[in-house]
Amino acid sequence: MGNRIRKDIVLSMSQVYRKEKWFVWLGGVGIGLAIMALAVIYVRGAQVAPEGNMADVFSFSAAVGIFLLSLAVVYTQTEFNTKSKQRIRFSIIGIILYFYAIEFVQHYRGINPRFTSEGSILDMVLGGIFGMTSLLLIVLLMIISIHFWKMRQKTNDSLLKLSIRYALFSILLANSAGLAMVALQGRYLGDSGNFIVLHGAGFHALQSLLIIAWLLERSTGERNFIEKLLKTGCIAWTSAIMTVAIQTGLGRTIFELSPLPILAMICVSVWFVVLCIAIVMYAKSIKRNKEASGNWFKVSI
Repeated sequence: MGNRIRKDIVLSMSQVYRKEKWFVWLGGVGIGLAIMALAVIYVRGAQVAPEGNMADVFSFSAAVGIFLLSLAVVYTQTEFNTKSKQRIRFSIIGIILYFYAIEFVQHYRGINPRFTSEGSILDMVLGGIFGMTSLLLIVLLMIISIHFWKMRQKTNDSLLKLSIRYALFSILLANSAGLAMVALQGRYLGDSGNFIVLHGAGFHALQSLLIIAWLLERSTGERNFIEKLLKTGCIAWTSAIMTVAIQTGLGRTIFELSPLPILAMICVSVWFVVLCIAIVMYAKSIKRNKEASGNWFKVSI
């Protein structure tokens, strides 16, 4: 079973790399920068006076790296013409390179890269550019989202495309949180509402929903049941993100025992159950294929 899983993972990764190697490499750069940030934290500590924090570099770089690896999978499923696909791809690459540089260098210097109160005029200008490029990235992601929503749904559409459509809605909510942070010049609203939680959870739909689709596409079973199972997981995750958005919009933390956070936890639990079922179905599929191969070998000899 282990060999089959490794083979499936390697095959999927190689297919994505052949089509979107730029996003894959750039995602790897993010992971590398996160490791470098950890090394700096080990040697110097996380805090860098007057307002830098290398722990933020670690979390940002790792999150962006994982996002780009996921985006590479999504981008293989688009149906843009060649010129449009290249324009969007290299626009995103340019923006991410700026993000990586400004995040690492400014925090290492002790300057908040977005909302500095201790830096020079140049630092403020660079922070303003960070905000504008963030808005441009949101626009590009919206273009990709609209493209997927407008793509004609076919009866034989892959489960991956179905999960992407749901994931992109969660990313829309994550982008809304990003816009709110730009407008507020910070991440907090009200007493304890934290838009960074909504921002991160929304983007993680790319991993949480696509992994279920990946498992189910490699499982055997009735197509209608598999689609319903995937939709259940996607709706549960999306509902959780919407609940987090409402709670944050009310200026309250998601980490409290109140109706909305409890509802979000129920939704996440439903998603987790679907994930477990998908894992079991995938494992059973591998076992059946192995047994079928063994029986064929016995018959052939």
